[in-house]
Amino acid sequence: MQFAAYDKTKAIADKGEEELWQPVWSQTADYDETKPVIRLEARFHHSVTKQFSNGSGFDAFCLTDLEEHLTGLWQYALHNFRYDDSKTYINPAWQYFRDDIVFYHEKKTDIDYKRMYVNPDAQGKPTERAIKICFGHLTSIFRRNAFSLRQAFECLQKSGLWEENLLELYRNKGRGVADIYHDLFKGLMKHPVDSEEPYTPWVDFEEAFPVPF
Repeated sequence: MQFAAYDKTKAIADKGEEELWQPVWSQTADYDETKPVIRLEARFHHSVTKQFSNGSGFDAFCLTDLEEHLTGLWQYALHNFRYDDSKTYINPAWQYFRDDIVFYHEKKTDIDYKRMYVNPDAQGKPTERAIKICFGHLTSIFRRNAFSLRQAFECLQKSGLWEENLLELYRNKGRGVADIYHDLFKGLMKHPVDSEEPYTPWVDFEEAFPVPF
């Protein structure tokens, strides 16, 4: 989030946009073409509006969603970018800009405008608990379908849980593939499968994974 104050009269002259902006400014009785127009501009990156959406509970999918929140966001910006005459005294003009300017709608008093920050590295990343629960559910499904250890291990590797979740979790704890295999085996043996045939998930153990525990 940024704040800028600059001579808009000079900016439009540099771009040759006088015919565009002067008729707009002329719509107010306060406009004096002999004096510069100073623009105060609060700049919100789209990621910042998303933070406000998460923290304040309103939609921010497009610009029209923000129309009724412009006054509240403006006041937030001028609370964070202050022009103080001293450590204890805010400049009166700045206080006027902050508290008395209305953009289309008055500030919504039922909304506390605040940002919810999310670590970019954690976005979309399942928690350790979620990974363990998913691993347990998959193991339970494999057991109920009377999968052999080899079948269960191959399905686990293709499940979408493997590479960036389960394997990474084990590696972060100083463990490896053999430990996953061992835990899978223990999970398959946790409860017997209701079947007339004996359930022996270890039958293809050596062929499936020859690495010793």
